[in-house]
Amino acid sequence: MKNIIQVIDTSLRGGAELHMLQLCKTLERAGNRIVVICPDGDMLPLFKSICGENISLHVIDPRDGLLKYLFFIRKICKTNNTEIIHSHQHLSGLLCKLSTLFTKIKHVLTVHTVFTNIKTRPLIKLRTWLIFASAYLLVDRVYVLSNHVKTQLQRIFYLPDNKTKIVFNCIEPNNLLQNKTVIDALKSKYNPSNEYKIILCAGLFDEGKGHAILIRAFKKLQHYGNCYLILLGDGEKRSEYQTLSKKLGLTNIFFMPGYVDNIADWFGIADCYIQPSLRDNMPTTILEAMFLHVPVIASDLGSFKEIIDNDINGLLFKAGDSEQLAKLLERCLYEQNSCTNFANGAYEKVTKRFTFDTLQSTLLQDWESL
Repeated sequence: MKNIIQVIDTSLRGGAELHMLQLCKTLERAGNRIVVICPDGDMLPLFKSICGENISLHVIDPRDGLLKYLFFIRKICKTNNTEIIHSHQHLSGLLCKLSTLFTKIKHVLTVHTVFTNIKTRPLIKLRTWLIFASAYLLVDRVYVLSNHVKTQLQRIFYLPDNKTKIVFNCIEPNNLLQNKTVIDALKSKYNPSNEYKIILCAGLFDEGKGHAILIRAFKKLQHYGNCYLILLGDGEKRSEYQTLSKKLGLTNIFFMPGYVDNIADWFGIADCYIQPSLRDNMPTTILEAMFLHVPVIASDLGSFKEIIDNDINGLLFKAGDSEQLAKLLERCLYEQNSCTNFANGAYEKVTKRFTFDTLQSTLLQDWESL
């Protein structure tokens, strides 16, 4: 048994938070004692829901006072005989390391946000770079979710090869059980006569996720009138995408239901899943679709190429190219044999390499070597 702190400095319903939530449950299931540290926010009820005999929760935000945060972390480490601190964002990673300098506590950091994906004012970007660089310098190990991200970090921050380790993003199969009643209800709402093809996409509505590319590609489909496009999620670009869909005449076949908790059930009505990102790390939705035998089309970002073998277990298109995406959509929707082969190969790959049980074994083994 190890005494582990899992810490994050945001509590949004994002990929980093959901990743940490499931990792806590998996590590606890393997017999470890976990302390969760996070600020208040949308994810707090979910973090509270996993608390029990071997998982405890402390709510604190580093932005409410850096010194207060430093002393709090130090106190928690002493009280719980902490052996490992695992941070999932850079500010908390830096502060936790500073609070435990000159101790035997090992500190690791998982990179969920790639620096090159951050779009903001120059001074804020400089401050962000300094936080990132300081965290990478001080921690004992930096975990990255793909070879592509590792190469980026080494180029920008000059990280030595032996300080970084690839731990691929992953899924928890038990969280992807489908509810037939819910799936039937969704079919009844969106495709009652079973005459439409359903194209699904999920994620934060921002420019980097490439939703506008998908909407334009959808319009270019030869038979787009026989298809529905459903975007799950929300964000600052929502009204822009609504305007674009109206401009293209897609109002009655384009839907944005918002965030959903039961994405596995939505995959139950999907004929294909699209990840059209212009900038991204390794979203779990691709892995979830692959696990649930839904054919996947994704942009050719470096991280995505490490998941999808083009024309073997999915299809890749040049990022930003709506024409090529439209052609691949036609192929995926109307060449059933290809889709079945893609889906079978994708399921096999995900179950072998991308589960939380595999991840926790990798982490525990690595922590022993630090």
